Amino acid sequence: MSETADNISAKATYKHNPTPLFWNWRYRFAAIALPITSLTVVSVQNKAALQS
Repeated sequence: MSETADNISAKATYKHNPTPLFWNWRYRFAAIALPITSLTVVSVQNKAALQS
């Protein structure tokens, strides 16, 4: 899951998808949301560990 948004966008373009903008948006959203989600999970786990 270490692919950059540019690499994912390039793959979406090569697929000749009829809706490349839609896929670009989805892939970019995933590339942005996944790290944020993992950071949030880690911070929540850290808070839980501190409280216990």
